[in-house]
Amino acid sequence: MVAQITPGELSGVFHALEYAKDLVIEWLVKYKFKKWDVTETRKIPVTEEFKRTRAEEIARQLTNHSKWRLHGRSIKRYDLENLLTIKRVEDDPKLSDLVYRIQIVCRLLFDTTTTFKIFATEDTKIFRQAAPANIPVKIPIAAQQPDVVEIDQNCPQCGTVHKIYGKFVHNPKIDKELTSKGLKPFPKDNKIICSCGFEFDLTGIRNQIETNLGRKIIV
Repeated sequence: MVAQITPGELSGVFHALEYAKDLVIEWLVKYKFKKWDVTETRKIPVTEEFKRTRAEEIARQLTNHSKWRLHGRSIKRYDLENLLTIKRVEDDPKLSDLVYRIQIVCRLLFDTTTTFKIFATEDTKIFRQAAPANIPVKIPIAAQQPDVVEIDQNCPQCGTVHKIYGKFVHNPKIDKELTSKGLKPFPKDNKIICSCGFEFDLTGIRNQIETNLGRKIIV
C-alpha cells in the first residue's frame, strides 16, 4: 500500500503533521500558558522556555498515533485532563449559560436552514450555506436569450415545491403573467422561508443560472 504512495504525497503528510505540532506549540504558549507564572505543586517560576518545553511534550502526545490509533477519533475532555489543567464550563454558571445558548442557536440554524458552518468572531459572522445543485430550470423553447426562467425548488425538510421565476428585463407583463400562475419572483435576499419554517438559500441556483446564461437576474 505504501508503495502506491508517491514520495511527494508522503512528504506532504509528514509536513502537515509537523505543521500541526508547530501550531499546538505556538497556541499553547501564546494562549493557554499566557498567565501561567508558577507551577501548581512545587511553585517553581515558569519561564518562556519552560512553557515551550511543556508545549512540545503535549504536541508529541497529541500526535502519537500508537496512542490515539485513528485520525478520525475525537479527543475528549477527559483525555486532555491528563495533559493539561482544564477549566470545566459547567463550573462557571454565567459562562455555561452563554455557551449553551450559543449551542442551541447554532443547532436551530443547522436544523432549520441550509446553513452548515458558521465562522464567528466578536465583530464578524460568516455563514456557509448548502447550495442545491442541478435544480430544474425552465427556459422558453428556442429562446437563446430568454427574458425569464422558471424554477421549481423543493423544500429539503417537508418537500413543498416552491415555484419561482427570475427575469432578466424590466417588464411588468412578466410579473403579471407569472404571478397569476402562482409563481413568486426571485427573492431579493436569495432566501425562501417555507411554511414548515425551514429557510433555504438560493444563491447557488442564482449563480448557476447567471453563469449558464451570461445574464443577471433582476430582483
